[in-house]
Amino acid sequence: MRNLMLGAVALVCGLALVGCGSDSDDDNDDGGGGTSSGDDTGEAGSDEAQGGSGTAGETGSDAGAGGSEEGAGGAGVSAAGSDAGAGGSEAGAEAGAGGASAGAGGVAPTEAGLGEACDDDMPCAGLLTCNDDGVCSAIPGGVGDDCNDTVGCAGLLTCNDDGVCEAGEAGEGDACDSLVECTGALTCLEGVCAAVPGEVGEDCDEDVPCSGLLTCVDGTCAVVEGGVDDACNEEVPCAGLLTCEEQICTAIPGDIDDECDEIVPCAGLLTCNEETSMCEVVPGDVGDYCDDVVPCAGLLTCNADGICAAIPSDVGETCDEQVTCIEGLACFEGICVHQGALSFSLSWEDSAADFDIQVTVPTPTGQDPVVVSLEDPNAGGGILDVDDCAYYGKVPTYHCTDPERVHVENIYFEEPANGEYSIQVVNYNSDSSEAVDYTLTITAGSAAPIEVTSSLMSEATSDPYTYNY
Repeated sequence: MRNLMLGAVALVCGLALVGCGSDSDDDNDDGGGGTSSGDDTGEAGSDEAQGGSGTAGETGSDAGAGGSEEGAGGAGVSAAGSDAGAGGSEAGAEAGAGGASAGAGGVAPTEAGLGEACDDDMPCAGLLTCNDDGVCSAIPGGVGDDCNDTVGCAGLLTCNDDGVCEAGEAGEGDACDSLVECTGALTCLEGVCAAVPGEVGEDCDEDVPCSGLLTCVDGTCAVVEGGVDDACNEEVPCAGLLTCEEQICTAIPGDIDDECDEIVPCAGLLTCNEETSMCEVVPGDVGDYCDDVVPCAGLLTCNADGICAAIPSDVGETCDEQVTCIEGLACFEGICVHQGALSFSLSWEDSAADFDIQVTVPTPTGQDPVVVSLEDPNAGGGILDVDDCAYYGKVPTYHCTDPERVHVENIYFEEPANGEYSIQVVNYNSDSSEAVDYTLTITAGSAAPIEVTSSLMSEATSDPYTYNY
């Protein structure tokens, strides 16, 4: 009943705002009796001070603001009933009003929520931020900032399980920005991760190739020279001696004096010199291929099948260890000659000289001598079968079977007459201003050959050599 009456008094005092105070200092002291509950009214002090207490009630909207200047009419009750506003003046009324407002929820708020007013005394709850307008806002966090369901992360940042904003990597087709980079070698193109072919020195991987003919080497686009049948262009050339032919690396065989190697051979039958790596002509051996460019070695003959063959030489033709003479002929100083029971053979090396040999055969006493020579090549049983060099005076030239080889003139007898043979050597003509060396070889059956060496000036004739058969 007491509480009911006090509440009535408080209501009357709250409405009238006059006549509910006390002039007594003691009454002022007694006016501080606020209750500890938001549902109970402030208890008045002395008899003079009753009129000034305010009640929170369930709404806390009616603040007791009365009493005299020194009375207890301004007692406001907080939500917990702990703060009893006690003021006698107009300030007491304001305090009472504050107590009433607090009483609405039972507990005074200590942090402001999203969209609520905020200041230094009333901070924002959780991760909310008090903006310049004094209102709590959910400002997205940057990399490393805290985040939750209310306050997210800026841009494409992600709030991880630890409540921290992080910049994840985006795959092909995913969104990207300055904070969220694309994975691998993908490029952020107009806000989307795309596989843009890389240029020289740019990143590449299995998802992002290199542009053109560039090659991805250790994750970087590089120029790798093409091998045989690889594509090529102005940017990516061919390796080694390969040629970029219609944008394909091709091994084009080299001509004489062109470079060559294991990949690029020489054209035709040319040979790649291993020491110089240059294409050169190497004459073929027996069984090797031959043609107009690559001949056969030595005296070998390039036959109709383009194969080097050792074809026996006839009289007056060259011969050597591989190319022998036909049956019945002998190879003398590289020339095929007849070698009868008795032979007189002359040889010299200077190709600018024309030597001749003259053999006087044995004749019965009283008969004219018979001389076998160029003028009479078949006389007295002797035959001049080879005259290797000839001099043409009208146009001073020497024609020899092979200017690079030894030159030969040969006279032989199949059935020589017994007796004394007289032999003379003639230097018909030579270009040398000095005497030219020569060798006279006499062969009789299986006996060891006899060799006579000497020299003659041009247009000179030697003294006679005699040989008894």
